[in-house]
Amino acid sequence: MVRQGTAKICGVNKTKIKNAFTFFNSKTDLQFPSIFGDGNAAEFICKQIVSNIVAPQIHNS
Repeated sequence: MVRQGTAKICGVNKTKIKNAFTFFNSKTDLQFPSIFGDGNAAEFICKQIVSNIVAPQIHNS
């Protein structure tokens, strides 16, 4: 993310932190990589539970 420009390493340096805040506070076009997936994990998990656990029990009753 640092290479992509969506993060800065500041440590505890107050000047670097203030500069990073000013930089990111003024940006409106940041593009973040999808390192955490697409935001649909809960829906996928629920569908898997229903299709693999609940549905077979209904059909076997």
